[in-house]
Amino acid sequence: METKIKLYQPLFYSTLKEKIMNSTSISKPARMDICEFSLNVKDPHSLSIIPSPFCEWIIGYNKNNMKSSFYCLGSVSELTTIELKHYDYYIDIRFDDNVCYVNKLASSSANSSGMRNQQFEYAPKPDSFEYTLLKEFKESTSFSDKVQYFTKFLLDSKRFCFIPEHVDDLYTKLKRSNGAITVHELSEESGYSERHINRLISNQFGYGPKDYCKYIRFQRVLNEMINSPDQSNSEFIQNIGYSDQAHFQREFKLFMGMTPKQFIRLL
Repeated sequence: METKIKLYQPLFYSTLKEKIMNSTSISKPARMDICEFSLNVKDPHSLSIIPSPFCEWIIGYNKNNMKSSFYCLGSVSELTTIELKHYDYYIDIRFDDNVCYVNKLASSSANSSGMRNQQFEYAPKPDSFEYTLLKEFKESTSFSDKVQYFTKFLLDSKRFCFIPEHVDDLYTKLKRSNGAITVHELSEESGYSERHINRLISNQFGYGPKDYCKYIRFQRVLNEMINSPDQSNSEFIQNIGYSDQAHFQREFKLFMGMTPKQFIRLL
């Protein structure tokens, strides 16, 4: 499938064309979306990372040599652009919004807040877990094998960031509300003060409950626009939580760097 604009799982988009070859969603060892793609150009590829709660990894590699790059992208608070080097193939992994992995040697208190607004690029060193994973990718003949190799790599070399049960309960309530619940309502329902809720969520994830609700609304409206681009703005935002069209258009331009109409022209 080729598109003028592609929301990768849907953390960031690209205005250049790329070819999505395979994609899947898995739930073990954690919920994540994985896709495989290639670029139609050999120049560096600009990617604009959309504000969201997602952590994402991209692995670029060549078929005939060991050149590669591992990109680790934390959730971002504002529109951010990175340069993606050209490789023959890329594996893209978007973790669910409450999922974050760190090296096994990282501090026991490490969590996704430490990845907030962070982007890292590195080349794997020989004898590292990443180097072994790269060799397995190159020798694989199927996408399903690559997914299995990646999940094994996670279990062998990374550690899931633990979320305390009471924080996870608050986060789940926010998520199930589709961004429509207020911190005051969450306070009355949970028995925690609003200040305490803000502190718990921010310390764990690096953003507060109000920002998370914004991200949920925005992801929903993006999906609506991609699936039904002929609808009007009022239809896009119906029952999603925006107070009016001006609110929607202001937030859309802040998140995407363009107006809704400009975005739809790219679809």
